[in-house]
Amino acid sequence: MMLQNAEHPITVLLGGDKIKEQMEAIESIASGVDTILVGGALVAPFAKASGMNVGNSKVCDNCVEKAKDILAKYSGKICLPVDCYVADKPENDSNIEHVKLDEIPDGRFIMDIGVKTVDIFAEKIEGAKTFIWNGTLGHSEMPHFAYGTYKTALAAARGTANGLKTMVDGDDTKAAILRYGLEGGMFFVEGGKLVEKAERKVVHTDEAPKDGYTIDKYNFNGKKVLLRVDFNVPLDENFNITDDTRIVCEVPTIKKILKDGGAVIIMSHLGRPKKVDNKFSLKHIVKHVSECLGVPVQFADDCQKAQAQAAALKSGEVLLLENLRFYAEEEGKPRGLADDASDEEKKAAKAAVKESQKEFVKTLASYGDCYVNDAFGTAHRAHASTYYVAKYFPKDKMLGYLVENEVNNINKVLTTGEKPVTAIVGGSKISTKIDIIKSLITKVDNLIVGGGISYTFIKAMGGNIGRSLAEDDCIPIANEILDMAKKLNVNLYLPVDCMIGDRFDNEANIHMADVRNVPDGWEGMDMGVKTIQRYTEVIENSKTILWNGPMGVFEMEHFSNGTMKVALAVCRATELGAFTLVGGGDSIAALNKFNLSEKISYASTAGGALLEYIEGKELPGLKAISSDEI
Repeated sequence: MMLQNAEHPITVLLGGDKIKEQMEAIESIASGVDTILVGGALVAPFAKASGMNVGNSKVCDNCVEKAKDILAKYSGKICLPVDCYVADKPENDSNIEHVKLDEIPDGRFIMDIGVKTVDIFAEKIEGAKTFIWNGTLGHSEMPHFAYGTYKTALAAARGTANGLKTMVDGDDTKAAILRYGLEGGMFFVEGGKLVEKAERKVVHTDEAPKDGYTIDKYNFNGKKVLLRVDFNVPLDENFNITDDTRIVCEVPTIKKILKDGGAVIIMSHLGRPKKVDNKFSLKHIVKHVSECLGVPVQFADDCQKAQAQAAALKSGEVLLLENLRFYAEEEGKPRGLADDASDEEKKAAKAAVKESQKEFVKTLASYGDCYVNDAFGTAHRAHASTYYVAKYFPKDKMLGYLVENEVNNINKVLTTGEKPVTAIVGGSKISTKIDIIKSLITKVDNLIVGGGISYTFIKAMGGNIGRSLAEDDCIPIANEILDMAKKLNVNLYLPVDCMIGDRFDNEANIHMADVRNVPDGWEGMDMGVKTIQRYTEVIENSKTILWNGPMGVFEMEHFSNGTMKVALAVCRATELGAFTLVGGGDSIAALNKFNLSEKISYASTAGGALLEYIEGKELPGLKAISSDEI
């Protein structure tokens, strides 16, 4: 191990199955490091040396004695797991329990570290200046027991991104990190060759969408282009962009216009402001947009008072207008009505804003010579900038590359996808996914249901779901969908087991349960290991995949395993040649959380628009381009 000149604090993680060698490593390095995390096969001898029962886990008397010596000398440096996953046999297909380390039942094998240990280890890793890792945390070669290793790799990746010096030793550890695509910035002590990360790029298909015209057919030389985009990006409390996907995806369209010799006037909304509010100002993103484009970006602090700036704009220049939704006219909805406003007052207010919207639209249109809609995320809204403004450009309106890509890639799933076609639908409420499920069930071979919406189905089938989320008024619809699947010979997959908690909290007490027999007072929070195995097999054997909605409460680390495993399965299917499309804010957030966004075929930036397009509804933003009837 390489400790010379290493900056303190130094955290070392030792795991894997070579107990004797790792014991020797601990004795060799303990005096020179600050913390030693114990994982893999090392857990059993250290647990037994501490007086705990280790079930059927492999230990030898010599190793236990050695562990006792190490604990006596370096007890302040050794960090053991506090919980773990155990199984009745050392196989992927086994009965699994999540237990405290000091409560391992007889006849069980330690297979992986538990959720609370993951948090503890992550804190030790990310709080260090130097991190040395040799050996996996559990039986990571088995999908059901890769959780600890993956989460540790993710912690190391986060730390590395923030300046942690990470050194990785051992073929299994290296293979795991590379498998998860988390190797950026890490140093591989044995000199293993790193897998090159794919360059981040936007897929651009040549086939034009059926609706409207594309910018490839238009020469923007000398034109001022009114461009509607969706720069509704998340900002933290310091106004830093936490996910710039929507900006990056817009770069090809803007660069095409600039390359032609055009000037760009960008329109967008940010959030849902009801008045002018600094928190929702687009001025916070100007610098980053400029960095992404490689050209200076001017800013107009009022989208209705940018006449002079627009008139002065030259070819090759870019102007970003302030948030369109600072004006009620953008959405065409009245604001400031009293809670007890009468129907007549509401009607009058709506008529007034619709009238003032006409002048709002006319002002926006006056800035440009042509109009490009590249905001698929708002294409399902008939707003001023996405619908009504198009009428001012009857011969000069078109769709940008992003919308083109969205439509083509969604159509690839819905109409031309290679079989078997699998749709994965998750989320919390079935009421929000009824139409999409009914539409997809006529187009796919396999329909996988997860997340909170699955419990309404389970309850409809007579299962006891405890306090799990269910919508009783949707039970008849759930039964209808079950009948549709049978009649259409669609394989509809529902969970068979689940991770349950005694309260809706990351720190809840956790157990694995049959999804049809959740105890009273407990609620389903994530999929169980048998469900994960079943879903993974279906996904990895599919040729076309659509995923919308998480599989559990993935925002809580202890209940993110199901969503993570589905994300990994979708990525593996992509590697095997499947076309994979992931859409919806939560699904994209999950991919980003697990550092997997670059490992699928296409990530849709849309939410509601994606769902409505799949449901077969006409999108106003597309209609405005293809029709003169506005």
